[in-house]
Amino acid sequence: MADYSYISNDEIDPGSPLNTSLFSRLARNPEAIAEGDVDAPPIAAAALGRPTAGNVTRFLDDTTHTNDQMSFSVVYRFQPGGFGAFRVKMELRGISGLTAFAEVRVNGTAVLSFASAGTGWTARTGDVTFATGDLVEVYLRSNSTGADADLRNLEFATSGEDLYPITVNEQFWSFT
Repeated sequence: MADYSYISNDEIDPGSPLNTSLFSRLARNPEAIAEGDVDAPPIAAAALGRPTAGNVTRFLDDTTHTNDQMSFSVVYRFQPGGFGAFRVKMELRGISGLTAFAEVRVNGTAVLSFASAGTGWTARTGDVTFATGDLVEVYLRSNSTGADADLRNLEFATSGEDLYPITVNEQFWSFT
């Protein structure tokens, strides 16, 4: 990790001498900022871009999540950096002909609600907008206690822009 080194205005004023120390700091400081050096100024979340909803996968969790209760339980949560929109895709199914329900919430408010009755997997999709600091959560529940509601292939997609998780379990993220 590069160390951030302060550069004074006197060193970059017109007529100031150019030296190896200054050039070294000019070369290393951007790296130190990007790596989050404690002495470096922070990167503003808005500088992380403005993704738009699309079909380029930025997150994929192919785990099957199950809830056999009538109350919602969280499947996934994260805080995206910056602001914009992304597409949520998932597959739902209820077991024994019962109904599975899923919600996507932003700051506790449902912005997408899905239901799927029957034992076959049903694809669901919708777009979510977010701003800096928003908490995005995906919830799952059954319509009958003891009957499984399943969710799999949870995907967040953009039109090619990166979607940066600020707070998240990062194992399923793709930044390429």
